[in-house]
Amino acid sequence: MAPILFTHGAGASCSSPWMKELQVHLTLAQLNYSYFDFPYMQKSLASGRRRPPDNITKLENYFVDQIEKCDCPVIIGGKSMGGRVATRISNHPLVKKIVCFGFPFFSSNKTISFDRLEELLITSKPVLIFQGTKDPMGSLELISKVQFPNNFQLIWFENANHDLMAKNQSPFKTISEHLKSFISK
Repeated sequence: MAPILFTHGAGASCSSPWMKELQVHLTLAQLNYSYFDFPYMQKSLASGRRRPPDNITKLENYFVDQIEKCDCPVIIGGKSMGGRVATRISNHPLVKKIVCFGFPFFSSNKTISFDRLEELLITSKPVLIFQGTKDPMGSLELISKVQFPNNFQLIWFENANHDLMAKNQSPFKTISEHLKSFISK
């Protein structure tokens, strides 16, 4: 079974509460995983000051470096921006599948980004996307007209936001269950 290699979104590191909770549930599900912070986030954590993400090419190159350090087939993914970067490098020969947690289909002004959609839909590898129905960057209402190829699977969290959270409901057990199934296929 290929390990999962994942990373964070634009504004929070792999040590954020959301990412830590994900790691707890992946461990409980006995899934093999590792994660990393992009260099801009490492600098932000070291300085205690927020930094914007590096340009997309730099993020892609760093993610590829992490894949190649694994030196084995991997499932890659990430939260929001991390998932977007993963889809952009999905043609790497060591990448077997892609997992996205709250994919940023839209910019914050709810305008569809055809670039993001194109880069997402171009992969022929299996893709699993966990998405909140009330996510402002990709709600069910906003992307219901998108025709996804057969290699895509979307798991919707009812009334959930970009963090897949809905009132009094945690997404993490459901995520780990679906991931286990996705990995074993």
